[in-house]
Amino acid sequence: MSFFSVGLKDIRAEDAAKVSEVVMGTLKRHAENGFEKDEIDAAVNTIEFELRENNSHGYPRGLIWMLRCLRDWIYGQDPIKPMQYEAPLERVKAKVASDPKLFQSALKRLFLDNPHRATVLNIPDPTYGDETERKEAAVLEAHRATLSKDALEGYVKATADLKARQAAHDSPEALATIPCLKVEDLDKENRHIPCTVEPLANGGSLLVHDLFTNGVVYLDVGFSLAGVPPALLPLVPLFTTGFVEMGTATSDFVQLQRRIGMHTGGIKSSVYTSNKLGTSEWVGASVLRGKCLARQVGKLVGLLAEIALTVRLDNPERLKQLALKEKAELESTFLKRGDRFARARMDAQLCISGWVSEQTKGLSYYNFVKQLLPRIEKDWPSVLADLKALHEILVHQKALRVSATTDGTALRSTVLPELKQNFIAALPAGPSGATEVASQGPSWAEVKLLPKKNEALVVPTRVNYVGKTGSLASVGYTPTGATIVVARFLENGFLWDNVRVSGGAYGVWSSLNTLTGLLTCLSYRDPNFTKTLDQYDEIPNHLATHPIDSSALTKAIVGAIGDYDPYELPDAKAYSSFTRFLTGVTEQFRATRRAQILGTTAQDFPKFGEVVRSILHDSKHSTCVAVCSDAAAVEANSCPDSKHGTFEVQKVFEDK
Repeated sequence: MSFFSVGLKDIRAEDAAKVSEVVMGTLKRHAENGFEKDEIDAAVNTIEFELRENNSHGYPRGLIWMLRCLRDWIYGQDPIKPMQYEAPLERVKAKVASDPKLFQSALKRLFLDNPHRATVLNIPDPTYGDETERKEAAVLEAHRATLSKDALEGYVKATADLKARQAAHDSPEALATIPCLKVEDLDKENRHIPCTVEPLANGGSLLVHDLFTNGVVYLDVGFSLAGVPPALLPLVPLFTTGFVEMGTATSDFVQLQRRIGMHTGGIKSSVYTSNKLGTSEWVGASVLRGKCLARQVGKLVGLLAEIALTVRLDNPERLKQLALKEKAELESTFLKRGDRFARARMDAQLCISGWVSEQTKGLSYYNFVKQLLPRIEKDWPSVLADLKALHEILVHQKALRVSATTDGTALRSTVLPELKQNFIAALPAGPSGATEVASQGPSWAEVKLLPKKNEALVVPTRVNYVGKTGSLASVGYTPTGATIVVARFLENGFLWDNVRVSGGAYGVWSSLNTLTGLLTCLSYRDPNFTKTLDQYDEIPNHLATHPIDSSALTKAIVGAIGDYDPYELPDAKAYSSFTRFLTGVTEQFRATRRAQILGTTAQDFPKFGEVVRSILHDSKHSTCVAVCSDAAAVEANSCPDSKHGTFEVQKVFEDK
């Protein structure tokens, strides 16, 4: 079944009819007046590119094609037809060329004249959850009153049996029936990504990846954040979004998106931050990621140059729209993926790269966006000055880190000449040194990490996201491949059994960042708070008292290799190579780490458990942050026998 949906969030309930009027009015206007040719060309090119690229976004292509085939096959249709897109695509192109009103007719038939339409309005009710629980409790109590003593004892026994089954491990015989890779089945070497690094004349770097890409060209353009002062750091994400959303000297933002759709497979923007290998330094980049068919590379390079050099920064209304959208998306993410904000907050207390990430993705960034909105309204000249300062600091050859990826013939004949002549050479050699920054603040030498303390970030939710992070670096421990295996084992073993299965959380993670040396435990949509922290603190005891058997060790090693050296399509390979270059991760380092993973032994588990004890059981080396409900925060701070101390409560949406 196919359907089309469109909507808005954060509207007033009384404005629901206005939203419907806007949607239907827009459809009616296009049905009557049609679309511009550029709009149609952009739509057709976008669909064609997606079909030809066949990007499964990290999933094995064979698996994705199997699932696509099933959608038709289970309804008796030909399962091979979804793969045969050439003929249908050509028919669509022919219809577009021969029938100028093709899409107008489709709009009328499929939307305007279609009675199968529903309008859904979701209205938040702060009392709904409590009222539902009250009614449920009343129903249960009424049913309980009808039960005999034997029936009640039966329920108690059934509950105890369920908990016992949840806590029990499968027998070796049952586990042996599941096919499993062995360590000797794994390659001893990492997947090789061919990469040549070419230093540029003014200090930048060009990475060249000769990979089979089925005729697709991938360009990743990064501008180093090394010169950005701390006060401007929170503005970087919106500035980077503005590259593709603010328009250029020759196109407003709508026209720019149309041109991108017509001539490329897309241009996306993002901010990358991380720790540099073997140091306490951070690295970061404002990144533009573009892709196109080989015949379109001139257009892609031209668009990237136009975007980088002539981005329109002087449109306060458009920046306000982007900031409002960003604010709404951050608020939605707080409720759906609060674990991300908990992790960012903990990292920001323990390392400088974590602080940088929190300034551009976390609670501090959310607060910055809220404060930026009135500045746009009341003090636009200062905002514009900061945007121009960022452009001056970032967009030049010295800050450039650019990656080009496609097959060797296209690289040499077209891609590299276009990139060097029409993009790299067009950039200024370096910053002028006369940057005026409106926002003032500390220098990097004066920046301090967030104060180390337990925090409860309160949002309107009925579930919690509970985190605890410890710093291995603070106790002088250097992570190895074996520690990656142990972290993987904990996530899929002890924590899975106790936080997810028995504890009721929807998910739980145990991850080790080998660049920062931070070991993090996080739960997802968790009904518990301090009970989950208790389970995290039990990790050292579990590792000390539960020897790992050979089957579990093999699974942990296989899983760790899958995480460390995952299946990747060409665009992902190029970006992995790009970020490794930024962070200083070499092939030799990766080879050593892989060998350590493959060589992990059962003795590594209790050894690492004692290291974990030294950090998670000592507040000097660890911290706890939860995104939770107000009631959960109150309960955590009221628990008389809690080992976790008090939590400083911060209401995230206090102004709503």
